[in-house]
Amino acid sequence: MSDLGNFIIGDGGLDLQELSAINDFDFELFGISEDDINLSQIVDNLEVTGSVTDEDLTLSQICDTLDIKTENETENVTEGAASKSSSDARRFRDAVSDEEIRELINSNINLNTKKNTSWAFGVFEMWRKERDNVPEILAMTGENLNFYLGRFIVEARKRDGTEYPSKSLYLITCGLLRYLRDNDVTDKNILDANDHRFAEFRKILDSRMKDLLKRGIGGKTKQAEPILPEDEAIIWEKGIFGDKTADTLQCTMFFYNCKLFGMRGHDEHHALECDQFIIGEDSKGKYVEFVGRASKTFKGGLAQREIDIKNIRHYSNQGERCIVDLYEKYLQVLVSGKFYRRALPGTPPRFGNQPVGVNKLRNLMKIVCARAGLSGNYTNHSGKRTCATQLYIAGVDEQEIMNRTGHRSEKAVRKYKSADESVLRKVSSVLDPPQKRKCPENKTHQEEPTAKRATVPLSDISNLPTGSLFNNCQVTF
Repeated sequence: MSDLGNFIIGDGGLDLQELSAINDFDFELFGISEDDINLSQIVDNLEVTGSVTDEDLTLSQICDTLDIKTENETENVTEGAASKSSSDARRFRDAVSDEEIRELINSNINLNTKKNTSWAFGVFEMWRKERDNVPEILAMTGENLNFYLGRFIVEARKRDGTEYPSKSLYLITCGLLRYLRDNDVTDKNILDANDHRFAEFRKILDSRMKDLLKRGIGGKTKQAEPILPEDEAIIWEKGIFGDKTADTLQCTMFFYNCKLFGMRGHDEHHALECDQFIIGEDSKGKYVEFVGRASKTFKGGLAQREIDIKNIRHYSNQGERCIVDLYEKYLQVLVSGKFYRRALPGTPPRFGNQPVGVNKLRNLMKIVCARAGLSGNYTNHSGKRTCATQLYIAGVDEQEIMNRTGHRSEKAVRKYKSADESVLRKVSSVLDPPQKRKCPENKTHQEEPTAKRATVPLSDISNLPTGSLFNNCQVTF
């Protein structure tokens, strides 16, 4: 559709033939024919005098003059317009059902969150069935919740009879609160400090957590270990990373997706698509760019509408192990679709159409480190901790570390940073007691008694002789 405003009306006027010659505008779409167009009506209503430029005469003005309703003014197009438009161009879908709404909500709940909620409720149900006359949690009043949850927190034990650590008790409490929310119980918030109905329960929970920590239960948190540069070099030297086979190339991509772009959970890796990676080049050099989507820490909902999606550009460091070249080679083999697909034997690297399973992705970092002979607690989180730790050791600003890892608070990213061995040794050396001084060779160190300092009573100062006390003296130090 061409804009009639691009036509210039001169002093000589404009006839209908000229208008028809330039218009690709389908007047029949609006239920009018060219016979209905009165050019003098257009000119008179627009008060055209002299020359009219494209800034003066626009399609919207002509539509107003002819009483044509544009899409911006109304969506009640005539039956002729509707029949002229494509038959399948429906603006709205069919009415949504309640079941579809529930499926939409449930599909966007994190799987680990669902498991934690189910676990917390399961522990409470097992305790409830062992006690007499304890009502179901959804049927409890506020007073019942305050009473029974306090007893449950004190009495809860693991299957082997040992006590839960304080963090686990808090997670159980959060899981029970989510269970209430999931079942539309919104008027009871057991962790809200302003809800005085549950003040006793919160005191019991707080005291129980303090007591456990005092007795040394749950004081140490097990964390994934970062892969230090010397360990990373070992993995390369043993041929576990590289581009010789599909397996080694895939292991390389997995590790550097964690290290360069801060990925961790197996679900985040499993959802990766090839089109999320872009190979490009600008004035700074060649790069691989990662465009993120929904993840564990970023869902893109109402609470995160002001947060930008992860978009990281990593520039090439040209050399034998150029990571951008490795990404480019991997993407050229896959072309499109899922980023992790079944590695096929042989050379050059080839991949099947079957996506790599969740179970293998969950343990892939552990498999890589075991092949390299590294001992320690290595999980998929090790890659992200490697990213934060190596940037921290290099003195990179904390904000830049957060941009890579995806953390939104300094407190969260500091849990991922670890000092390497050289830093720890330096700290230990500074804090160690001073070492005994070494004597020169062939000499025996003998401590000499400290000479007593001669003192002169103040009463005797007035009796000292006047004038020079020393004459022609030689002092040697």
